[in-house]
Amino acid sequence: MSQGIHTISGRLGAMCLAVAMIAAWVTDAPAVENGADVPPEIAHLIAFVGHSGCDMDRNGSRHTAAEAASHLLQKYRRAKRYAPDAEQFIARIATGSSLSGKPYMVYCSAHPPTSSANWLRSELVRYRTEGDKGLP
Repeated sequence: MSQGIHTISGRLGAMCLAVAMIAAWVTDAPAVENGADVPPEIAHLIAFVGHSGCDMDRNGSRHTAAEAASHLLQKYRRAKRYAPDAEQFIARIATGSSLSGKPYMVYCSAHPPTSSANWLRSELVRYRTEGDKGLP
């Protein structure tokens, strides 16, 4: 009987850990807004991606806005020494695959597909001019 309880307890613990990890991954994009280790303009751009409702194509695979933001945050945290400011973040991290060299493309329902570089540069200019006005 004791053996069965330990097995159930172990499985339950593993399931709780898995759920916690998934929850952290899914909510990572919005959490960047409060991330102390991410400069404000870069945090804004990542949050903008996450809240955009647009898909991002990376290496031929479409990803949701939340998945794209999570990917960019992970990529930034691994390579932030190469991106001390928002311009370098866009140029070196958020525009394409570091493995294949293929550019990231953004698909928003109301607009034709565009490169993530152009899309993010436009948002950075808007953000510097207007701030967070009109964004969730």
